Amino acid sequence: MNIENEKPLTALLEELLIEVSSVSSENFDKWYEKKRKIFNIGVKNHPTKEEFIKYVNYAITASR
Repeated sequence: MNIENEKPLTALLEELLIEVSSVSSENFDKWYEKKRKIFNIGVKNHPTKEEFIKYVNYAITASR
């Protein structure tokens, strides 16, 4: 992929934050498991929805 076509990290994280915010708390575990497989994250004890949102917000702040 050409670097000019790639989205900035902040934009990707903001899209992820919007997506996770629209997932209900009841469906978060299923959503997270799907994303974990996509990103190949080996964490076995996944965070709660609130913790995940906090982590994404922190990553957005750190990437600016």
